[in-house]
Amino acid sequence: AMLLLKSTKMTGFYRAAYYLPSIIGGSVAVAILWKRMFATDGVINKLLQAVGINCTMSWLGNTKTAIWVLIILAVWQFGSSMLIFLSGLKQIPVSYYEAAEVDGAGKVRQFFSITLPLLSPIILFNLVMQIINGFMVFTQAQIITDGGPVNETLVYILYLYQNSFKYYEMGYGSAMAWILLVIVGMIIFFAVRGGFNIVYDTDGGSEVAARKVRYGEFLTEPETPYKPGYTFDGWYTEKEGETVLWYFQSEKVTGDMTLTAHWVPAQFTVKFDYDGGTGADGSTVESKQVTFGETYGELPTPVKEGSAFGGWEYSGQIITADTVVQMTGEHVLTATWN
Repeated sequence: AMLLLKSTKMTGFYRAAYYLPSIIGGSVAVAILWKRMFATDGVINKLLQAVGINCTMSWLGNTKTAIWVLIILAVWQFGSSMLIFLSGLKQIPVSYYEAAEVDGAGKVRQFFSITLPLLSPIILFNLVMQIINGFMVFTQAQIITDGGPVNETLVYILYLYQNSFKYYEMGYGSAMAWILLVIVGMIIFFAVRGGFNIVYDTDGGSEVAARKVRYGEFLTEPETPYKPGYTFDGWYTEKEGETVLWYFQSEKVTGDMTLTAHWVPAQFTVKFDYDGGTGADGSTVESKQVTFGETYGELPTPVKEGSAFGGWEYSGQIITADTVVQMTGEHVLTATWN
């Protein structure tokens, strides 16, 4: 797949040539052709004889080589998996390789540090599919060797078929079919269920549920937590001893991880109710911005004919310039008069 990633004039032809066997490889015609190729008087022996190797062995009748004939046929049909790998390679941003090259990473280091980790979901998918396909091999084994010699190529589905339709052991065959279903189901279950634990530490904010993500996948951004008096400023994690912001759209999961919410004290408006008074110069300051957890700072001093200013009040509490803001949103301070 990495060789076919490079664009040349013949790339389209090569890709088609690799993919074609996966389309026709499972057919009866190809199985018969393969059987003739590896027969005693087949093409393989004739090619070996043409280069000076006197070979007249029966590849399909030898217990040491019969299974390899089926394996070679399966490898020849790897085109569909190759295209899936090729598609995964195209999804890796070129900027990753450019940045690695600037940092001095060679091709081997780039492969093991960038290509292989980011292809892990594709590798897992192909692995699961090939394991399932391995259990489902039937046509090739039935036509080419019929399970021989001495049951060396008696694959599971062929054995199931023989018990059910050759020896008429339907109960035994049904039991084997159920066992196959359970095995394949377990493989899929553990492949889908497996993954790394992502824990969200909201640092006093509303709870965010943990989740599992497989290696190399993007992490979906969770719901934004809420914390009274603070503004959410993103999820941060530890990397190489530093606390850095996690970018959900560009970073992939490589292990168990704790993301910690970062909070910034909220800023909001405080309004002033002069209760009939005015500013010293006749004007009024209607509002000011304050920050949660910090002091109110300088507050206006109003005047009112016949009354002395007694301070600013909120919910029965006198508010001064040194009072720490404890309210979590916009509120109104009311002037008191003596």
